[in-house]
Amino acid sequence: MNTRQYDTAPPNPGQTEAGFYCVLIDLGNWAALHEVQPSEAAALLLGYNPDKSDSTGADFVMLGRRFADHAQKYPEPRRLAQWWALALGWKKADQLHGIRLSPDLGMAIEYLDAKHYPAPEPAQTQEAARKGTSAKLTDAQKDEIVELYNRGRGMTVNQLAKRYEVARPTIDRALIAAGVKVKKTVTKDRG
Repeated sequence: MNTRQYDTAPPNPGQTEAGFYCVLIDLGNWAALHEVQPSEAAALLLGYNPDKSDSTGADFVMLGRRFADHAQKYPEPRRLAQWWALALGWKKADQLHGIRLSPDLGMAIEYLDAKHYPAPEPAQTQEAARKGTSAKLTDAQKDEIVELYNRGRGMTVNQLAKRYEVARPTIDRALIAAGVKVKKTVTKDRG
């Protein structure tokens, strides 16, 4: 991935552009969007500019269809970083069958997402836990968590907790309730 360097100020201050094989993508603005459509996400993750008609190839078609199928099954707005995490989870679980993802692009997306959507402060999460409140997950989110976890071969509990902005025990409860993770019990020997 190439980031454009300017001798003077960039055309739009604060703009982050990424270049892939002579394709310029305004990744900063795409990462700032609250909702990126499945076809747009597929194009961006494969280094195509979704604003142009250069999104072609078998990888684009298949990733776009996988994303569209997932969005239909689990309808909710997704940021570009969430599409990246989904694709990365599928890749780690060997479910993308040859579709190549760029780690450099992923790092840039995660960096920009963190700038636009900072994680809640740990103190806020701890305060909520102290008060006995926890974030609620929708049924669709719980189903998606089970799919992304993939019996331990996909995303980790920590990654899922960050993605859904909840505490780890919330993710654990969803996985235990779905039967894909076993609740650990500690027994004391009274002998």
